[in-house]
Amino acid sequence: MSLQDLKRQATQFPASKRLELVCGSVHQQIYQGKLVAITENLERLEWFGLVISDTRDCLTTWHHADSAKAA
Repeated sequence: MSLQDLKRQATQFPASKRLELVCGSVHQQIYQGKLVAITENLERLEWFGLVISDTRDCLTTWHHADSAKAA
């Protein structure tokens, strides 16, 4: 949701609720950005063979790759 959309919707609410909505939206965008960066870095580590990914029920987890077992 863009800031302009949030502004339009927020006019229906009192000022205290508007601030809460804006802060929540910004926090969610920051969290999503960090989550994308973490995922990209874990995928890089997997490419280098340092971690192994395991996907079950649409949830991906990463585990340290034991170099002794990999060799």
